[in-house]
Amino acid sequence: MKKIIRAAVVASGLILMTPAIAAAAPASNQQGLVNQQIEPAQVKDAQPQNKINNQPAQSANAASSNSSSQASDQHSFNQGNGQGSQTYTQQFQNTNTTLSGKSVRSTTYFNKIDYWDVKKATFNLTYATTQLRDDQTSNITVSLNGVKFYSFKPSNNDGQQTISIDLPLNLLQSSNVLTIQGQIIDQNQSGDPESTPANWLTIYNGSNVNFSYDVKQPDNQISAFYNHFTGNDTVSNHQSVILVPAKASNDELAAATYALTGISRVLTTNDAKVNISSLADSSMNDQPYQIVIAKYDQLPQEYRKAVNAGDLQNGKAVLKFVNGKDKKVLVVTAKNASSLIQAGKYISNEELMKQTTADSKMIDTDTEVFSSQMQNNGDYPLATDGTKLTGSGHQEQVFFINLPHHQNNSKGSYINLNFKYADNIDFKTSLITVYVNGKPIGSKRLTAAKANGDHLKVNIPNNTNLSSACTVRVAFDLNMKDDHVNGQTPWAYIENDSNAYINSTDKTDLLFNNYPSCFIKDSTFNNIAVQLPRKMNQDYYQALSNIFNLIGCYAETNVGNITFHSGEMADSELANHNVIVLGTPKDTSLIRKWNSKLFFKFNKHFNRFVSNEKMSIESDYGKQIGVVQLLFNPENKDKAALVVSGATPKDVELASTQIDTQAHAGTLKGDAAVIDQNGQQFMYRFKKKVNNQHGPSIYKRIKSNPAFMTYMIIGSLTLILIAVIVYLFIRKNFRREEQANHE
Repeated sequence: MKKIIRAAVVASGLILMTPAIAAAAPASNQQGLVNQQIEPAQVKDAQPQNKINNQPAQSANAASSNSSSQASDQHSFNQGNGQGSQTYTQQFQNTNTTLSGKSVRSTTYFNKIDYWDVKKATFNLTYATTQLRDDQTSNITVSLNGVKFYSFKPSNNDGQQTISIDLPLNLLQSSNVLTIQGQIIDQNQSGDPESTPANWLTIYNGSNVNFSYDVKQPDNQISAFYNHFTGNDTVSNHQSVILVPAKASNDELAAATYALTGISRVLTTNDAKVNISSLADSSMNDQPYQIVIAKYDQLPQEYRKAVNAGDLQNGKAVLKFVNGKDKKVLVVTAKNASSLIQAGKYISNEELMKQTTADSKMIDTDTEVFSSQMQNNGDYPLATDGTKLTGSGHQEQVFFINLPHHQNNSKGSYINLNFKYADNIDFKTSLITVYVNGKPIGSKRLTAAKANGDHLKVNIPNNTNLSSACTVRVAFDLNMKDDHVNGQTPWAYIENDSNAYINSTDKTDLLFNNYPSCFIKDSTFNNIAVQLPRKMNQDYYQALSNIFNLIGCYAETNVGNITFHSGEMADSELANHNVIVLGTPKDTSLIRKWNSKLFFKFNKHFNRFVSNEKMSIESDYGKQIGVVQLLFNPENKDKAALVVSGATPKDVELASTQIDTQAHAGTLKGDAAVIDQNGQQFMYRFKKKVNNQHGPSIYKRIKSNPAFMTYMIIGSLTLILIAVIVYLFIRKNFRREEQANHE
């Protein structure tokens, strides 16, 4: 017999994380998890490596992909011939992934936006298979939402291949489940099918679903505008923008930033961003979707006419949707600062915006605008529904858990599984194994006595780095005594009360490895003060947008505090805040003041960076680089300071591109990073001590360990007793000497 393996897309590879997925996926997005069924024998993920300190430079935005050959085939199934006026490609966010084994099956998710009138949808799969495959019998099958609709044989070309498969429109839903199964048969193998390293299927990053569609225009509702404004296609095509007056006040910028961070939190594209810009920028004024935030006396006349001035009485703010033919504008205005900021927080609340079906909304300081937050206390359910695995051999289920970015795994974390399985398996060789982030942490043999209800609790090793995400893989080896017995398909079922408990502690190391955890506390903004240049321009607006697009991704609620300062902050203000400093020495006086404290310093003329112990900088080169530096606040070592600077505003904007998305920030190491105009990036660590955390006080030690007080009391009594004995002994000898001398 020929050797058979089944291969498919790995769960940790092809997955598109979107809020809308929760409806289709077996797990809740609000709980920070997505689960995915796979049945592979082995999974290998290729992870990129980063270098630090005087290593060869890398491009900040580089993405390379090499292959020996590539073949492209076009296939269709029950597809209309219509073409939409718009196109959008949803990339599956996977790394290159290799699967091998006897039996493999996987699912992945993507979504269709509700305001699309889809004319055509195409699944583009980039893959490679073993050169030893049998081209006549090897095949791959694709299913959409549980319905199989297409099978094909891998191309007879070796190396990387791409196939485009049209998806049947009648099977598309808002949230979709795409399943890929493959059977790769080794032409050189005879006998019973068993896996070897020569049987494999590799799925490359770049696999995607492409949509061709027409846009349904929004109804005259704020919720409809919000859906379009935050749509993946709208943001990716740079059609959304937040506008403020040309000479925006600190309060107007604060309101705009709250709105921006809330919007960035719900975006699901890795590299697309919404920008804050000026109404004076003509290029931004033509964007089809705009949020205009300004005090009433600063509003352009065309928008002031759309707002009833009477609605602004008694300190109220107004949201007004102006549904134009070419521009859809949400006007946000108030006559006082506090109400305007409250309106910005309202926009940052996704739930409230999606519930606002009118074309206008009045807000005051008493309006409840805070974002809800799920409190899990470290308990993360693996799935809301039970999960069944069917088939003999090696079967797997993968669960994804998103963890708070500002916390680390601590002692006491564990995986708790409740499950059952068929009683027709070979219990001598069948077992369950649990993996965390690809590493096995525990196994257990399956037994006939517990087939109808078994339990496994496995501790996660204390040194396991869970970062901001955790992958839990549960593998069953359901071996049969006789593989050729028909009608006795083995199975395993993971109960929905299975969970992961992550006992986490706050990250305290002030390094870019943990950024932006220093600006996040209790899942919201950690008392942030932004030192602005004395005059904002388009480069500075872009830099500001970049910084808060990323911070907003990690702020789960909007109750934290952000303040802006165009004039130099007083030392007392600096000492009480975690500070973000933006600008050039010419435009931001605080950079000149702190220059001697910086890792990368400016020269005495403040027109270029100079060399330091980590990096030699040529004089002209020092005028053309941007630098981000993460240091202890010079005015208060218990606070953090981020300095984003360069010799020119353009260099400041360039520096901010290193911390604008999760993908870019995830490559940073150390506490200082340099980027030049060619995209070369250098990372360094200067601080020897990376946190200023103080040890627990005696009171906290006693409170956390009641036995400590007992030991203290016993020890104190013992010392007192010894002192009394010594005193009595000395006193007795002293009296004896006195008596002897007297006699």
